[in-house]
Amino acid sequence: MFNLLSDDAKMLWLYILTCPHGNLLGFFVLKPGYVCEDLKWLPERFSKPFKELLTVPLSNSQEKGLISFDQKTNLLLIKNYLEHNPLANPNQIKAALNKLEELPFSPLFREFKQLLERFNKPLYKPLIEWLDKRLGKPVTVTETETEYNNVTSLAPKEPNTYSESIASKVSYSCIGREVTCPQASLEDVSTAHSHSQKETSFNPSDDGNRLFYLLPEIRLKHVIG
Repeated sequence: MFNLLSDDAKMLWLYILTCPHGNLLGFFVLKPGYVCEDLKWLPERFSKPFKELLTVPLSNSQEKGLISFDQKTNLLLIKNYLEHNPLANPNQIKAALNKLEELPFSPLFREFKQLLERFNKPLYKPLIEWLDKRLGKPVTVTETETEYNNVTSLAPKEPNTYSESIASKVSYSCIGREVTCPQASLEDVSTAHSHSQKETSFNPSDDGNRLFYLLPEIRLKHVIG
């Protein structure tokens, strides 16, 4: 399989395996610009070997690709990394969970979960459970009770499709207490929180419902006016 690769693809593969951006999971953010800078390549030289790594046939398998890549988040998954570099103890699992927490949400989470399940190792159970929650099983989020002084009421404007979607899926109780998300995943909460930090104002409807955005420590509060 390695022999099927061009010289540039071989170099790129070795770079991905050893680059400073990697981690103990083989699942990390790798921007093409990083690669071009480190290897002193022009962008047009990067594209072809990278495509080879995404599509090369794997030995003794109908699957293709040494890696998977999410262009939206620049998240890269080395498919056989844990096969050759398995996690060996609870401390490594704890470190791996911390690394997962740092990653942007991506559809690759599902592929990574499937790879973990193939190993059938009890040690990997905490990772699989974390991915289950992140991928959309009902979750409960608990916020620490804190006094907030800088709460901004957002002025009415035209309904925003994104906000309507989030507001319809995520329902929150009062701030500082247990917040249950019966139909929302951590993705919804994280996405809504991230969105709240970027938008200055929007209103999901003009019938008295308001979304109030709070400080970064809290997600959001859905108020029925």
